Amino acid sequence: MKTITLGLFLLFTLFARAWGCPPTKVPEAAPEAQVKEDGNKEITHSAPSPIEKKHPFSLLVFGGGYSPSGNQVSLESNVKYLRRIRSAMGLGEAEMKTFFADGMDKGRDLQFFDPSFRIPEVNQIMAELLGSTRGIANQYRTNKLAPDDKSSIAAIDKWIASRKRIGGDQTNLVYFTGHGGKGDKKTPQNTSAYLWDNARLKVSDFVKKIDQLPKEQASVFVMVQCYSGGFANVIFKEGDPKKGLSDHPRAGFFATVHDRVAAGCTP
Repeated sequence: MKTITLGLFLLFTLFARAWGCPPTKVPEAAPEAQVKEDGNKEITHSAPSPIEKKHPFSLLVFGGGYSPSGNQVSLESNVKYLRRIRSAMGLGEAEMKTFFADGMDKGRDLQFFDPSFRIPEVNQIMAELLGSTRGIANQYRTNKLAPDDKSSIAAIDKWIASRKRIGGDQTNLVYFTGHGGKGDKKTPQNTSAYLWDNARLKVSDFVKKIDQLPKEQASVFVMVQCYSGGFANVIFKEGDPKKGLSDHPRAGFFATVHDRVAAGCTP
């Protein structure tokens, strides 16, 4: 399901590029002008270089687990897959920020399974006697993504601040690959995305943050966590369908509805 959702997102990107407004032609540099002074001396003036055109898209990828035991290697693989195909999608030159798990910390933050690993017999016996053998064969290593920062509220705030400074009409492509939690009984659609150190990012809080982005910047979201459908409400004011559509242009693809789990997190 999570791979299908990412695929739909990439298809959307392709259509957006095909059907969007035609790119503005960058003016060609005028030839060098030669001005004669005092009848003999020539002074050469170079014409100003054309303004560098921004890429129409900017990418934010964030996620990973809430702790090492919840940070499965499949989440890392999702980010690697996006990186591998981004050039084929015309996004190779787009700015991309990655906030994943514990960031560049050298600690072992990623869970994986090695079928060739043999569990020591004493470990197996002790697990059977004192606890559970579930996950006993799982191992841990540091992530290999070299992310820009850890998955945190602070990192997201910095990204939003940078997008505000840059301005312009770029489209923000936001991809979350991680875990999610249910909303409460009173607000079941106010679901959560889990960040590192068991931090929670609720729909209502996320909307407040992305409302700070310039209105001329459209945003497309892909979120593959459990209960991710709650985040579909980012298209509404304050994340509330009763308050009408947001003034910010937004769309998204989500792995599941607000009250169901998703699949795909395997070590």
